[in-house]
Amino acid sequence: MAQKGFFVNMKRCLGCATCQVACKDKLDLEAGEFGRRLTRYEGGNYPAPYVYSVSLACGHCDRPACVAACPAGAMTKDKDTGLVLLNQDRCTGCRKCEQACPYGAPTYIKATGKIMKCNGCKDRLDAGKLPVCVSGCRGRALEFGDITALKAAHPGWVGKIKEYADPAKTGPNVIFNPRPEAV
Repeated sequence: MAQKGFFVNMKRCLGCATCQVACKDKLDLEAGEFGRRLTRYEGGNYPAPYVYSVSLACGHCDRPACVAACPAGAMTKDKDTGLVLLNQDRCTGCRKCEQACPYGAPTYIKATGKIMKCNGCKDRLDAGKLPVCVSGCRGRALEFGDITALKAAHPGWVGKIKEYADPAKTGPNVIFNPRPEAV
């Protein structure tokens, strides 16, 4: 299996939210529903304030808490790509996956009474294209691909930033080029 994952270059992120909007559009989500979230952080004091943004979606974890928590078997880990996929037909809307995920990746859709989450745009991957969040990123701050190759291509990456839950529990396949304030 070639585990897929994301590289988030926080030093290139413009905070424009194009990644979030592209994902919302593709998944046809309403206000307050997200497949990818862009969050802005501010801190520090004069003369050294800071502001930065972080774009996060499903980490397609090695040990996904959402898969373990789903009583209907709607969440699975794809054996070919390592992506954590959701079978909408099996989802009962119990929200146990949402509660189990330490990264807030699953989102409850009121209109359907079911969960939705990032699937790495598997349909686009199957067609040889990148996920819409990566294609839409104006600052080229997002990359997606084989996580081993991404790690090799970005020496100095980190797997943990302040805003991210402890990666030791689930093994998310997301790496960062962080802003100094985020570590």
